[in-house]
Amino acid sequence: MKQKYFFLALFLFPLLAFGQTGNLTIFSESGQRFYLVLNGEQQNDAPQTNVRIEDLNQPYYSTRIIFEDQRIPDIVKNLQVTDMTGNYMDVTYKIQNAGGRVDLNYFSMAPVRQKYVAPKNVYVMHYGRHNRNDNDRDGHRDHDRYRHHDDRPQVYPMSKADFAQAKEAVRNASFSDARLSTAQSILANNYLTTDQVIDMCKVFSFDDSKLEFAKAAYDKTVDQGNYFNVLNVFSFSSSKEDLNNFIKANGTINNNRDRKRHDRFEPMASDRFSVATQTIKNGSFDATKLSIAKNIIRENYFTTDQVMELCKLFSFDDSKLEVAKAAYQQTVDRNNYFKLVNLMSFSSSKDDLNNFIGSQR
Repeated sequence: MKQKYFFLALFLFPLLAFGQTGNLTIFSESGQRFYLVLNGEQQNDAPQTNVRIEDLNQPYYSTRIIFEDQRIPDIVKNLQVTDMTGNYMDVTYKIQNAGGRVDLNYFSMAPVRQKYVAPKNVYVMHYGRHNRNDNDRDGHRDHDRYRHHDDRPQVYPMSKADFAQAKEAVRNASFSDARLSTAQSILANNYLTTDQVIDMCKVFSFDDSKLEFAKAAYDKTVDQGNYFNVLNVFSFSSSKEDLNNFIKANGTINNNRDRKRHDRFEPMASDRFSVATQTIKNGSFDATKLSIAKNIIRENYFTTDQVMELCKLFSFDDSKLEVAKAAYQQTVDRNNYFKLVNLMSFSSSKDDLNNFIGSQR
């Protein structure tokens, strides 16, 4: 019976609440500057002491307070922006120092006022718009002052506690379709790590459901460079190939950020690299292994020695050459790249790689 009410609420609430929005203000009583994260999305790009988020269209938000002073632990809570009858409100919470610890406490609630103008010391943002919208001294809107260089907000995955509750909600659904629907609804307002995606996939019994969820979760994953790990949850090679092709078609290429300054980026840690090589080995055919390898290369950085290990997973020079060429821009110590020439069996392959390296300088 509880499950029935859960799904009725899940699907009917958006209809009942259509057109209604609330506002949330959080301020620091002692002046600590902080970042506000709602449902995994960081709202303010610069730390503030007083943050107001308008146009909130859900009754609850998973909230994280991250302090500029890193000695202060994060505060993680679920905050409500409606009253007990479901009406959206203008809600205020305050950060207080109490008993030697910093906490977030309820302060006030009032009906939403139309055309409300916040005080000058309040950072104001309209939820879902990833730029600042508060009035400057001249009464103009400042859209760019706190925008990220790539126009995307900083995002954070679900906390362990919130994810555990989400996974339990999926597991408690009566039917496979209901589990998938519940999992997808969680993605609508949250971000995950690759490990959390893997854990959620394991709730499903069949590859079809795992695959559908894995595809839906890709854009809501904060560490897409690790997404190759998800391939290992599938029972059938066809499912692995399907997801691998999806990643290839939809992946973001890290080397678009700044290819020239490759020394900025860290190569894969040894434990992640071990998982990566095992994932490649698990591919059913050479073509699948090569495709998986290229997907991993696109999203990560390597040492020359790691590239050599990747090349050794393949028996033929043609595949080794493809890996070596694909990995060049993602290698942090290209001055050592000459070592890969010795992995080639034929002089024509050695010449091909030498010519390639020479053309990249």
